[in-house]
Amino acid sequence: MKKRTIVSGLVGLGIVGAFLLKSLALEKEKPSQNAEAKVAQVIKATFPEALIGNMGKATEDGVAVIGVAFIWKGSNVEADVTPDGVLVGTEEATELAFFGSDRRDYRQVETS
Repeated sequence: MKKRTIVSGLVGLGIVGAFLLKSLALEKEKPSQNAEAKVAQVIKATFPEALIGNMGKATEDGVAVIGVAFIWKGSNVEADVTPDGVLVGTEEATELAFFGSDRRDYRQVETS
């Protein structure tokens, strides 16, 4: 039990650390105020009650996007939105505990 608690804590710290690093990376190249307003409008329309964090310019698969980090319903979420306001995709960090204590290790192959 103690080992599981330690592992869960380390995983949680890793997720928080990754979110903070991503947020710091987004601070490097800021989009224009007009683009930030458009992105905030898209995020708020799609994710009501979102707490919007940092935004930064990026390129995903050759497409110019604005990366935005925000918190929605207690989860850290990252989204890519084009400068003209099209939501391209989102990523949500989750804890291993989300999958429950009865989860199987799917890396192991069962043979009969």
